[in-house]
Amino acid sequence: MELLLLPSSNPLHNIWVERNFFRNFCLTHQCFMPTYEVVDILSQSEIVSDQFKFQRSKELLDMMIKCMPLDFLENEKLKDSFEQYCNVISQLYPNMGGILEKKVKNAFSEGSPSSFPYSLFEQSTSFELWDIDQVELSRQLCLVEQDSIKKIFVREFLHKSWTLEDSFSPNLDAYIKRTNRMINWMTTCILKGATPLQRSKSILYLTSLLDILYSMNNFQSMHKIIACLYSSAIRKLKNSWKFVNEKVTDIFDKYENIFTNTKLYHELLCSIDPNAPCIPLLHPILRGLFGVEEIFDDYVTGDIVNWDKMRKIGSLLWDFISRSHNSYQYHPVNEIQQMIIKGEAWKSDNLNYEIAKILAENEEPIGIIRLPSHYYSRLTAVNPTFMDHEIGLIVAGSNQLNYSKNQQINEGEIFVYWLTSGRVETMIDGQITRSIERDQIFGLANLLWSSQIHGEKGSKFIVRSNQANILRLELLNVKRTAESEPEIFEKLNFIICRELINRLNVLYYGRKLHKRKRTSLRNTSVDSDTSLEQFSQYIGKNSQQIVLKEFNCSIKKYLSSDGTMYITQNYVLFTTLTLGLLRHNLVIRIEDILDVGIRNGASYRISYMEDGNNKESTFTGFDDIYSVFDLIENLRGKNNNSLNNQEELADEVIRDSWIPSDMEFDIIRRGVERVYLPGEVIIKAGKIKYRRMFNLLEGSINIIRDGVVVDTVSETGEIFGEMQYISNEGVSKAKVVAKSEVRVIIIEGYYLDTLFNYNPGLAGRFYHYIAVLLYRKIEALNKFGPLDKEQIMEVILDVEEK
Repeated sequence: MELLLLPSSNPLHNIWVERNFFRNFCLTHQCFMPTYEVVDILSQSEIVSDQFKFQRSKELLDMMIKCMPLDFLENEKLKDSFEQYCNVISQLYPNMGGILEKKVKNAFSEGSPSSFPYSLFEQSTSFELWDIDQVELSRQLCLVEQDSIKKIFVREFLHKSWTLEDSFSPNLDAYIKRTNRMINWMTTCILKGATPLQRSKSILYLTSLLDILYSMNNFQSMHKIIACLYSSAIRKLKNSWKFVNEKVTDIFDKYENIFTNTKLYHELLCSIDPNAPCIPLLHPILRGLFGVEEIFDDYVTGDIVNWDKMRKIGSLLWDFISRSHNSYQYHPVNEIQQMIIKGEAWKSDNLNYEIAKILAENEEPIGIIRLPSHYYSRLTAVNPTFMDHEIGLIVAGSNQLNYSKNQQINEGEIFVYWLTSGRVETMIDGQITRSIERDQIFGLANLLWSSQIHGEKGSKFIVRSNQANILRLELLNVKRTAESEPEIFEKLNFIICRELINRLNVLYYGRKLHKRKRTSLRNTSVDSDTSLEQFSQYIGKNSQQIVLKEFNCSIKKYLSSDGTMYITQNYVLFTTLTLGLLRHNLVIRIEDILDVGIRNGASYRISYMEDGNNKESTFTGFDDIYSVFDLIENLRGKNNNSLNNQEELADEVIRDSWIPSDMEFDIIRRGVERVYLPGEVIIKAGKIKYRRMFNLLEGSINIIRDGVVVDTVSETGEIFGEMQYISNEGVSKAKVVAKSEVRVIIIEGYYLDTLFNYNPGLAGRFYHYIAVLLYRKIEALNKFGPLDKEQIMEVILDVEEK
C-alpha cells in the first residue's frame, strides 16, 4: 500500500512504470487481502491529510468502484469501511464523500438507457419459440446474459472457487447452471417437435439468430446455440437435418470455427469498439484462470506477493469485465425473458440422446410424416377416454345383464363389468369403498391376477339404483382386444391405475384426499349409434350396440340390392334402399354365424342359423372385402368361447407379455442416478414441480403423511412416486424421505412421454405392472387396516416376494 501511494520523486516509484498496475491491483488484491482492509488503510489520517497521497487513494478507489461495484453495495464490512472513509474525507474536503457515495450507487446501473428501441414482441398468452421475432429474442438474450454477468463478484473468479464443492462463487455457479439450462431449453424446443419438419423449423430458427447476435456482440448466447446444434442428441435427428440447406449449416460452421480458435476469437474481441456493449465468452476466461492457478502460487517466498501471477489474472479478468461493463439499451420483455429462464428444459444429456434416438428410429423418409395418435398429449395430462369404436371392440361378445336394487353382482372371477346405466357400490367387510357410476368399468382386479391370487377378495358389488344395466365382458375377450389394440391396452391399464390410486388413498387415510370430477370413459355421451335406429325392433332400443365399421355393398338375394352393412360388437346388420325408401333389413347375430367365405375375391358369403334353419347371404361390391372378413372372424372368435374354455384359459390373462420384459425395464429406467442421505427429502408434500418416478437401487425410504409413516419401500428395483406421477394433479399428498442412504434412478416424465408415444404397447405393460404393485398394497390394507403399519409392511413384502 505504501508503494502504491509513493510520490514520483521517490526512487521506488518505478513500480508505476508497469502498465495497468492500478487495474491489476484492484482485480487481484482479494487474493491476499480483503477489500475493506484496503479502504481502512486509505482512511488513515496520514494518507488523507497528504494531498498527493489522497489523490492517489481516490484514483485507486475510483478504479475499485468501477471493477467491483457489487462489493460496495452488498458487502457489509466493506460498506462500513467505505462509510467511515467518506466521513473522514468530508471533514477535510467538503462534498467529496457524497460524490464518492453517488458513484457507488450509479456504478451498477452505469450505461442504463434513457430510452428503449421499439419492442417487436406482440403480447400473447401462449406462444412458441418461432412465434417470437428473431431480433426481439436476440435482444432479450442480451439482457438476460447481461443481468446474470453483472451479479458476479470479482472474488468469485479467484482461487478456482467455481470448482470447489463448498461454493465460494454462488453467482458464477448460478451463471454456469443457467448456461447449461439454456442449452437444454433450446435442445428441448427442437426435440418437442412432432415431425422432422417441425424439428427442422426450430433448428433453422436458432441458426437465424447467430448473425443477429453476432451484430450485437453477444458471443455467449451464440456459443450456447452452437453447443445445442452440435450436441449428440440434435445431430442424431438425421431426417430433420435433411430439411436444413447447406448455406444454413455453413453459417454455424463458420462461427463454430471462430469460437474454437483462440487466435481468431481474440482478434474478433480486439476489433470491437471498447464503448460498445458486449458479452464475451466465459469459458476461455475460466480456462485461463484455472491454468494460472495451477502453475503459479500466490506468494514467491514468505509473504512476498507473486506479482507475475497477479498481472496475468488481472489481464484475463479485465478482458472480461471491461467488455461486459457497457449496458445494452433494449426494452425488457418479461414474457420472453421468463421463457428463456424458466422454459421447459430436459436437463439430462443422456436422456435427451435417448429421446433423440427414439425419434430418429421413428422418423420416416422425407415426404412421409407418421405421427403417433396423441403426440405429446399423454394420458397423464388428460382424463383418458375411449372412442366409440374402441368401446365396441372391448364389449364385443359381451352379454347384457339387468339387476334390481340391492341385488349383488356375482358372475364369477373370469369377468369384467361395464356399467351402462344405474349405480353400483363396492363393499369390503360391510364398508363402502367406492361408488361406480355409468360408463365405468369394475371388477378390473380380475385382469391383474392369475388363478393363484383371485380377484377382489372380500369385495361385493351391490346395485344401489332402482335398476342397473351391465355388460359382462369375458376376460379372454378383453385380453385379446388389449393385445391386438395397443392404445386400448394402454388406456385400460392407465384407468385401472387411477382407480386403484383413488381406492388406496381411501384406505391409507380413511377418506378421499382429492375428489376428482367424475368423467365418462366414453368420449361422447351417445348411448348407441343413431344409424342403428331402424334395427331397434330386432336388437332392442337399449342394446348398447356401437358401429365398429360400415361398408357400402350389395346383397345378391334381392333385385334392388344396393345398401349399407353395419358391423357392431354382436351383429352384422344390412339395410337396402329403393328410391330413397327403406325396403329391407337383415339382422345376423355374430354367435349364430356358422361359416364365412370369399368367392373369387369379389363376393362374401355368410352361413348362419335363423329360427333353427340354416340360411346363407352373399354380399358383393366391397372396396376392401378382406377387411370385412378379418373383422367378422375376429368377432366370431370372441363370441364362440364357452365359459368352460374361459375358465381353463383364465390363467392366460397374466402372462409375461402383460408386463415389461427385463430389456424393456432397462429402457424405462434410463435416467439420472442420484444418492440421498438419511433424512433427506426425496419428494416434498404439497405442490411439485416435476413429473417423475423413482427406481430404488439401494437403501429404504419412508412415505410419510401428516407425520405418520404410512408405507416403507426397501426392495431393490421397486418403483415409488407412481401415485403422484399417474394422478398428475401437481400435488404430492405425502412426503418421501430417505430412511437410510438411498441410491435411486430418477425416471423423468418427459422421457416416458416420448417413449410411450411411439410404443403404446410398452406403456400398457408398464401401467399394468404399476397396477399390480398398487393392488398388492390394497390387498394388504384390506386385510389389516390402516393402523397396523408394521403388519401391513410385512404382508406387502411377503406378497411381493411371492
